[in-house]
Amino acid sequence: MKDSEDGISICILHISSTAQADDPNHPWTNGQVEKMNRTLKEATVQRYHYGTHAQLKAHVHAFLMAYNFAKRLKTLRGLTPYEHIAKSRRRSQIGSG
Repeated sequence: MKDSEDGISICILHISSTAQADDPNHPWTNGQVEKMNRTLKEATVQRYHYGTHAQLKAHVHAFLMAYNFAKRLKTLRGLTPYEHIAKSRRRSQIGSG
């Protein structure tokens, strides 16, 4: 593996990571993060060569937007991540209102 690929891998892990801590009662959470990191890496750096960091960043952003608004996930009962978040927010607003 080239040094530039190592740097890109680190960049992708940084971009795709979140500030949330793993819930100790949900051991599968870390596996989900690892799966998403692998999916992101396969869709970007393993398929394309980027001349600049800005090109990589733009492609990662485009991929994440497409994933969040179009990809239906079994773990979310067939909803996209965006639909799941919207549904959760509607439920919490109804419950608190």
